[in-house]
Amino acid sequence: MVAMATEMESAVAQPGALRIVREARARYVRRALDDLDFYRFVQSSTRSGQITQAEVARELRITQGGLSKGVNKTPAVVEGFSGASPYEIAQRYAAGDIDRTQLVEELTRWKYPPRPLTDGPYDDLLFLPEGSFEDVGQAFDEGLIDMETYDEIAEKHVVVTLGEDTASLSRNARSA
Repeated sequence: MVAMATEMESAVAQPGALRIVREARARYVRRALDDLDFYRFVQSSTRSGQITQAEVARELRITQGGLSKGVNKTPAVVEGFSGASPYEIAQRYAAGDIDRTQLVEELTRWKYPPRPLTDGPYDDLLFLPEGSFEDVGQAFDEGLIDMETYDEIAEKHVVVTLGEDTASLSRNARSA
């Protein structure tokens, strides 16, 4: 649905329509983030012993099994970052939770796993690890970040990578 918003944005001809599309994208992304925040809140509250999942489910009139499934599949926020993945960090930027400076700083510091290499032309068969630089590409593709921001993150990421491990430069540059 968000990918469709990018296509819609490029097709928008009316002067105020671009603003509406941007606002719609921010609200759409906010819905996904609200779900993550809800499940993290429940997880934190139940782990601290303040309440049980069964009590929350009963009071909200939802199934405990569904609640438990949501809590268990929701990844924890990585310490020192505003999300559990580069994609979630980009979502938080698009929703207005963080500013561009924080977005670029966090996505430059993120420890991206190396992109798997193939010994043939079949890169489509690669399974990319969670938290890879592909998340940043997906955020761009879905209109969560613009080209200028993507380029800045990619450029700074390559510089940081070069400083840490020259061998990983070629792997990471190919994934960008």
